[in-house]
Amino acid sequence: MFSLSKFVPSKRASEIEFLLCCVRGTPDPETKLLIQQLVKKKLDWDYLLQTALQNRVMPIFYKNLIEICPQAVPQNIMCQLQKLFLGNAARSYLFTNRLIKILTVFEDNDITAIPFKGPILAENIYGDISLRQFDDLDILVYPQDVSKAHKLLTNFGYRPQFNLNSGQVEAYIKKEYSFTYFMDKSRIVIELHWKLLGRHSSFSLDLNTIHTNFSSTLNKKPVRSFSLEDLLLYQCLHSSKDTWNILENICCIAEIINLYKEINWKVVETRARKMRCERMLLLGLFLAFDLFEPALPAHLIHQVENDSVLQKIVRMIYGNIFDKNSELKKPIGSDFSLLHMKMRDRFLEQVHYGLAIIFNPSREEWRICPLPASLSFLYYIFRPIRLVTGFGRSLLKPKLSVSNFKRG
Repeated sequence: MFSLSKFVPSKRASEIEFLLCCVRGTPDPETKLLIQQLVKKKLDWDYLLQTALQNRVMPIFYKNLIEICPQAVPQNIMCQLQKLFLGNAARSYLFTNRLIKILTVFEDNDITAIPFKGPILAENIYGDISLRQFDDLDILVYPQDVSKAHKLLTNFGYRPQFNLNSGQVEAYIKKEYSFTYFMDKSRIVIELHWKLLGRHSSFSLDLNTIHTNFSSTLNKKPVRSFSLEDLLLYQCLHSSKDTWNILENICCIAEIINLYKEINWKVVETRARKMRCERMLLLGLFLAFDLFEPALPAHLIHQVENDSVLQKIVRMIYGNIFDKNSELKKPIGSDFSLLHMKMRDRFLEQVHYGLAIIFNPSREEWRICPLPASLSFLYYIFRPIRLVTGFGRSLLKPKLSVSNFKRG
């Protein structure tokens, strides 16, 4: 029987327990019975609605309410959820159709392109693209194909996040890891990647190092996807980069583990060790096991249950997820934070990460000051100056309230 984690904030315990039961892909009979019992309590439905929406679990939350206890939910809440669900579904299908067109264009132009996150993840874990909330389409290509893909996207009306000439584009590709494009009329956002995680990882993760041998479909179109082992590992790394700021990240980890019993755990652990990200992997497994109890190998359960550092991190993450006014939000909202440092395996990894954040240019430097390609090396000087200037300004400003804090 499901039991609420001891690390979850005690405030609103009934609502959190109910939410966690309702965001499972396929609740078992015991969980369904618990949902039917909990829904009879005096729940704060406004909190549940806002928390589900902010944590990007609204679609699966609504689906399970409709299937298990529709009559017990206040009518006004159910109407709001239905409207939000249908809007998300329409958006998801629009985005997916556009993704298929882009993949077809890339294929016709001999560009290997692998979709990830977004609708492909929804298809892989829920079998339904309408059951995830996503705002953009992520596509991974080989570094040598980025220039060609960039031209194709701009020719099709996608507006790059900032304008660069051909020389600047080549320089940008060498130093960065992704480019964002917008389609103003349809509000579609494309994230073109040639590397994953960028300066957030000390290991180069791209199509030369990641395995893409898992077959999937999007609206019956066959597409390649990350191997199960790399998908699980990437989800843990990407969510760690985002400081596990939404519940949906944890749901995805749990669903992958529950659905795909053929995951080769030895491969996952070996890859994590090689990439020096074992703690990030264990953190993802800890969170998934603590909240949803997927079937992990016994030795991994022992590891995650006996890591005191992970337990401290988990309390911080839960405070951020379930209490949007929590003081715990403060230290985990930007690229450079205590949580990011604690998730590193070793001290040298922390040093490497800190230096990368301080000196490696980001897209913000290119946006603010698009230098000629021949002078792009100056970004390594411009970035620390910009960070120091921004930090100085923040010290001079009145102290912000937690409610005004913005996620990085």
